[in-house]
Amino acid sequence: MKLFVFYIILLSFAAETTTNNATVTHGSCETSIQTGNYPKALQVCNRALDQADKNEKTTARIYLQLATIHHELGNKDDESYYLAKIKSHPRFIEDIKIQYEWHRKVGQKYYFSAQYEAAKNNLYQALTVAEKEDQPLWLSKSHNDMGLVEFKLANFKAALLHYQKSLELKKKHGNNYQIGKTLNNLGLIHFKLELFPEAVAYYENAISHYLNYSEQDHFDERVFYDIAHIYEDLNRAYSANNNPQKAGEYAEAIMTSLKLKISPQEQTRALLNLAMWHSKKNHFKLSQLFLNEANGLLANQGNNELKAQFYFLSSELNLNQGQTQLAETNALTGLSLAKSLENDLLITDAYELLGHIYQSSDPTKALDAMQQYQAYREAFLKKKYDSDLRSVQHEIEKQQIEQKLLNQELTNIEQQHQLQQLTNLVLWAVIFLVLVIAILIIYHIKRKKEKEDLIKAIHYHKQQLILLEATQNQTESEQSENDPSRFKIQLKEQLVTAMIDAVNIWEKNTQTTQIDLAEQSKIWTVSVDNGTLRTRSLDKYLSIDKIPQNPRWRNVVKTCHFILSHDQLNSQDRGELNNHLERIMDTVRNVSLSNS
Repeated sequence: MKLFVFYIILLSFAAETTTNNATVTHGSCETSIQTGNYPKALQVCNRALDQADKNEKTTARIYLQLATIHHELGNKDDESYYLAKIKSHPRFIEDIKIQYEWHRKVGQKYYFSAQYEAAKNNLYQALTVAEKEDQPLWLSKSHNDMGLVEFKLANFKAALLHYQKSLELKKKHGNNYQIGKTLNNLGLIHFKLELFPEAVAYYENAISHYLNYSEQDHFDERVFYDIAHIYEDLNRAYSANNNPQKAGEYAEAIMTSLKLKISPQEQTRALLNLAMWHSKKNHFKLSQLFLNEANGLLANQGNNELKAQFYFLSSELNLNQGQTQLAETNALTGLSLAKSLENDLLITDAYELLGHIYQSSDPTKALDAMQQYQAYREAFLKKKYDSDLRSVQHEIEKQQIEQKLLNQELTNIEQQHQLQQLTNLVLWAVIFLVLVIAILIIYHIKRKKEKEDLIKAIHYHKQQLILLEATQNQTESEQSENDPSRFKIQLKEQLVTAMIDAVNIWEKNTQTTQIDLAEQSKIWTVSVDNGTLRTRSLDKYLSIDKIPQNPRWRNVVKTCHFILSHDQLNSQDRGELNNHLERIMDTVRNVSLSNS
């Protein structure tokens, strides 16, 4: 599940293009699209179009980007409008790259509308342009496009050949994002061929490439949408591969990423996959909820393939609920759409479903449906086990193994280099460790000496206290003829100054308050006033106006000794407290002598 968390976190930090009052350019338009925030990108690109000269080459490129945005947002009319604007642009004839991109986008428009023959014609035109211009990157993309449309037309061998060429070119001239797209498509075709372990391997490999791509400094953030797309494929693949636990994890991931999908078609696809998953788990109410949501989105789309899948899923739910007539109606509607698309795989599914529906009510129709299913199934199996198809699959697998061996060889070289670096690092670490140990020993000796000095200081001050107490005891019964008021005022000032500094030093070194000082030292009383802890007696020694007439100077001295007993005090604070104690004791002695 770390992968899912990684996806959500990164997506939440997708950068937004900032335009403010700066000039909006074709480049900023393209960058804004790569964030995946298509509503924001639409604003940026519209401003770029307003500022561009209508006859400039950049205008045609902005038209291409606007067509991309409206395609992703599901605005088919606006997409068609900008594709037409590109075709009529003065720069269209002279700019080969624009021609290439235009053919690709028109092909993709037909592809996502499930008009695969029309899509194939335009995508083939783009491939022809790429071949004439001898552009490896264009060729890699076009072979991938052709593989997709051939796959939808159930021409599995042709699809695999295109994917093989695309993968070979992308490994030489592309990046991990492009490689991941073709690996994902290889997963799709292996899933349709019912080679589920292989499909899972391709999907997982694709995600690995996507994540590696996303680790570079500047990348197309739409890669996260592709990762979310693979969640759906992995859910179905693990489910078909009898791994319900992994399938369930990816179903949760689909739910997590559902609200992040902008394209209505992508939302519909995800909802249908969730409905299928919950139907297999016998969660029919949940499945119906997802189907209802998908139905609302399908009303404004022209993708008959998704509509056919919707009717088949609805029919299965009807059958489970005992609504045989409604199940038949939905299955026949889906079959009609599948035939209009000439999609043999969907037609096969439809006849299998009809066979189950008629099984109890009309054995004749059930037999006819199963015979039709058997005929389409045999045709599929013939394609699946075609020797030429298997040869292409083995060739792709061979290329993958060769690539892994090459990667392993490069990894071994890198590991040897890292091992040498590690050896050097260990050597430096040993030297550093020896230095650290030496420093710690010196520090320990220093701390030990400071502790001994502290004990000596505390012992000295205790001796001074004993001496002063003895002096006071000798003179308590005697009447002083001299006025000691000057020394008493001096003593009060010193006690207040010492107490203020002591509290400050305590709070600085212990990160606690004077209440904690009073509680831990047991010298000062802590009281509760209206639910609040107070140190009234200690507070009096923090102000010259509030200090008692006959202050308890021993409490101040004890407080300083208590703070001095803490090891964490630095030498400066320790010296300051010791100075205070020396001055207080000298003044106390003078007061005592003046009284005597």
